[in-house]
Amino acid sequence: MMSEENAYNGPDRRQFTRIPFSFPVRFREKHFNENGIQKEGITKYAYSNDISLSGIQLKFLESVKTGRYLSLKLTLPFDKECIIIHATGEVLWSKFDEKDNIYVVGINFLEIEKYDSKKLEEFISISLKQFSGASEEATSEKIALSADRIFRKYNRPINVLVVDDEKNIRFILDLKLSMKKMFDVDQAESGEEALRKISQKKPDIMLLDIMLPEINGFEICRQLKQGSDTKDIPIIFLSAKKKLDDAIHGIRVGVDDYITKPYEFDDLFCQMIKVLSASTSSKRIISD
Repeated sequence: MMSEENAYNGPDRRQFTRIPFSFPVRFREKHFNENGIQKEGITKYAYSNDISLSGIQLKFLESVKTGRYLSLKLTLPFDKECIIIHATGEVLWSKFDEKDNIYVVGINFLEIEKYDSKKLEEFISISLKQFSGASEEATSEKIALSADRIFRKYNRPINVLVVDDEKNIRFILDLKLSMKKMFDVDQAESGEEALRKISQKKPDIMLLDIMLPEINGFEICRQLKQGSDTKDIPIIFLSAKKKLDDAIHGIRVGVDDYITKPYEFDDLFCQMIKVLSASTSSKRIISD
C-alpha cells in the first residue's frame, strides 16, 4: 500500500512541521473483500485542521475507525488558484472535541502521486514562509498586485452582487468595495431578488448570506452551480452560521469560499481576490 516515492512516512514523520490551515477535503473509505479486491465507499466531506508533508488532521461530524484506509482529495488554496492533491491515507487516531462538538481525525499519508507530492511540498514551503514571518506590508503589496492583475484582465469594473437581508451590511459592503475603485456593486435583500437580478445581468462574483427570506443561500448556490449559464459565477458565503456541518453543506452545493461573521474587510477582500484569480484563470473574460 505504501508508495516508495513517498519519503514522508515511517517513525520520523513527526519531524515535519504542521501548518494550521482550513480547506475542504473529500474522502472515501477503502474496503477490501476476501479476494483482495478494493472497493470505495460513498464520498464524505470534511475540513482540514492542519497539514504536513506526512499527514493531515480532519474535522468531521462522525468518528472514523483507526486503521481504515481513505482515498483523499484535498483542495488547497494556492496563490492565484486552487490545487488538487490526491492521496491515500491511513487513520491513526480519532478523538471527540467537546468544545466544538466535532471529531478530529489524524491521518498518515501512505501514497501520493509523484507530481502531487511536488505540489504539496511547494504549498507547505510557501505556507511556512507566510506563517514564520512574511510582513504585513509585503502581504498587502502582494494582494494589491494580484488585484491590479485581475482588474486588468477584466478591463472594466468587476460586477459584485451583495445578497443580504440586513440593510446595514449591504450598505457597508457597497461603500467599502466602491472605495477600492475596481468594483461595480449591486445589492439584493432576498433570494428571489438575487435570482431575478442574475437573470438580467450575471455578476462576476457574489457575496451571499445564507439566512435569507424566501430562498436561503444554500438553495441559491445550488441552483446557480447547476445552471449552465451561471455555474461559473464565484460565490462566497458570508454567514453567522459557524457549525462545521454548515461549511460542509456549502461544499456540497458548490460554494467557492465560506467566511463567518464577523470578519475583517481586508480578509474578505483578500479572499475575493483569490477566488477571482482562480475564476479568471479558467474562463475567458468578456469586457463590456
